[in-house]
Amino acid sequence: MYAPGLPATATLPAVPAFVAIDAARARFLDGTLTAAALPAKAWNTHEWLYFLDHLPEAPTLAQVQALDAAWQLSRSANAEIGMRWLPRAIRAGDSAAWPAARAYMLRIGRMKLTLPIYRAFATTPAGLAYAEAAYRAHQAEYHPLTQQAIEKVLRKAHVQPEATR
Repeated sequence: MYAPGLPATATLPAVPAFVAIDAARARFLDGTLTAAALPAKAWNTHEWLYFLDHLPEAPTLAQVQALDAAWQLSRSANAEIGMRWLPRAIRAGDSAAWPAARAYMLRIGRMKLTLPIYRAFATTPAGLAYAEAAYRAHQAEYHPLTQQAIEKVLRKAHVQPEATR
């Protein structure tokens, strides 16, 4: 009762919408449901966030491309969706998402929302070069604390071997 977290005997509420999303995600990931067939047309932002938060950190390139073709996630105007989607697309190797990620990094200045994109780019030499060019072109538009955080990510990527990024 006086410890952090829920007691072991707590009954967790069931959220039918999330149960359905879990099932759809599992079917999509195992290939028995196409991205276009996901029942996502009526999903609200929180349902999309739940779906994206429970995807693998680096889905396959084919999965990323199918999701983006069906739902245009790289072009989402929602910053939270972009922050979750774009790093996955970058890590999956979807270079078609790079221009959208760059536009996102320049449109969204919040550190919480931009750092995941820079971190994803920093995992490969080509991505790191792309992120550095984007940052140099628009560095002055970022808050000084965001500048420091981005520079730390970029600096760290230069000293770490690629396999450990």
